[in-house]
Amino acid sequence: MAMSKLLHQTSLKNLNTVLDDSFLPEMYSLKESFSSQWLSNFLERLATKEKSMNSFYNSLIAGEDETLIFDITSLSSASRNIDWLEWGYNRDGLDLPQVNSA
Repeated sequence: MAMSKLLHQTSLKNLNTVLDDSFLPEMYSLKESFSSQWLSNFLERLATKEKSMNSFYNSLIAGEDETLIFDITSLSSASRNIDWLEWGYNRDGLDLPQVNSA
């Protein structure tokens, strides 16, 4: 949906038309039809998931004084000028060195 919004600035009700005129179905092996009912169900599930995530985060913020939140990420780069880049497992499947940050 995001790619279709980037390719054609039109409403989501035109998602099927946008996808039919693009490379996206082949690139992502999309075989299903994105009917208005499918779109409504998807957006409802997305909103429900966002509400539950917000509830979880709010409970962490309001929680105990000793709550620890730990996040890790990795940034891949093709630069040859960054000394701290290292080769390792790349969850995005990129063949690039990366820096891990926590």
